[in-house]
Amino acid sequence: MSAHHCRIVPALIVLAGFAADAASAGEFSICAERNQATSEMVLTMANGCVSSSLGYLGHDLRAEIDENRAWIRISGNFNYEPARGNNATADCMNAKQLTIQVPDTEARRYVVSHDGEFAGIIDLTAETGRVCAIPVSTGISSLQYHDWKSVDVADWTPRSATSLMDLIAPLTSGHPESSEGRPTLKIELAPLADRDAMQVEVTMTGYLDDSVSGEQYVALVEPGGDGWVLSRLWKRYLCARGRNAGQWTADVCP
Repeated sequence: MSAHHCRIVPALIVLAGFAADAASAGEFSICAERNQATSEMVLTMANGCVSSSLGYLGHDLRAEIDENRAWIRISGNFNYEPARGNNATADCMNAKQLTIQVPDTEARRYVVSHDGEFAGIIDLTAETGRVCAIPVSTGISSLQYHDWKSVDVADWTPRSATSLMDLIAPLTSGHPESSEGRPTLKIELAPLADRDAMQVEVTMTGYLDDSVSGEQYVALVEPGGDGWVLSRLWKRYLCARGRNAGQWTADVCP
């Protein structure tokens, strides 16, 4: 394609029942396959095993394909009315699958989200056939950050601090360089669901560098030491020019 762009695709094209082994019980899945010859992406959403006792009400699914950020955003779901009484059956006859054909796409590694939650990565850079985003639990996961650059924290200073903000202060040191370039700084914190730790995301943009217009860090911070200890750190760059312009990448921008 000559330029990256963003498209919102109403998910109203092909809807059908499907075999329950396409996804586990109650699990919403998002898969894609790209035809290398035609550049068409086939995006498939499915909801796993659903009993025929539940009345199907339709769906409100929509798909947004953001080529600029290599992001597939899905919103909505398949909707059912609850079973009445105790007559629920154990079959999977109400499982649904919806397919969207998206023309003119690029062979890229897409981040996938569903209703604002991270759903996984779909890598369409190789001729691998159908690829599915693997659901992950909330918080840090090797899948979520596999295309980020891991930063060695062995010699990080300070490695621990009483204040979480003091611990991550070296990440924001020197930003912004000036008021030029519309500099921004965004810090987001979220507790992990499965452990006593925090996920800290730092995003800085508006750099004056010719090739890099921003950086983003994700830190895993755990209780310990004087208060908080930096356990893991990932980094990526926002490219300002070339084929990766406007994209986040683990590689140094050209």
